[in-house]
Amino acid sequence: MRVLFVTRKYPPRVGGMENLSYGLLTGFPEPKTTITWGGSQAHLVWFLPYVFLRVALTAHRYDIIHLGDAMLSAGGLLPRLLGKKK
Repeated sequence: MRVLFVTRKYPPRVGGMENLSYGLLTGFPEPKTTITWGGSQAHLVWFLPYVFLRVALTAHRYDIIHLGDAMLSAGGLLPRLLGKKK
């Protein structure tokens, strides 16, 4: 099973969502691909369009796309409608 994990809450930032994302990604067996953002929330203006474009262009490579929070849910809409991705 090929999985793409996408999250904007990841270490070195500290918090509950960051811990959840880190635990999920490090505990999941290979093969997996990750797109993470651990930097300042001020730079999300660059990260979000990158995520949407990358997910839209590479969704066909993965069986499952895991989006780490609701803010990223729009990035999974197109692959779900067109590619029947989970």
